Amino acid sequence: MNINNLCMGCMEEKPQAIIAIACERDLISGIQEIKNVPILAVVNKRPQGPCHNTEVEMGQVQKAIKHFTNLKE
Repeated sequence: MNINNLCMGCMEEKPQAIIAIACERDLISGIQEIKNVPILAVVNKRPQGPCHNTEVEMGQVQKAIKHFTNLKE
């Protein structure tokens, strides 16, 4: 899913925060579309090239969730 489509959909729900996971280019364009919502971006890993079998470091995602939920690490 394109992050811009995701961002447009999530703004209808009025989220309190967004954790975005994508490649750098898509993160930047998606973040520029969002106003008045805190965003933490996690860059995905692309061992087989862009948009093909991407991976994410779950430690970074967990850290972002803890940041927004005020949990201690």
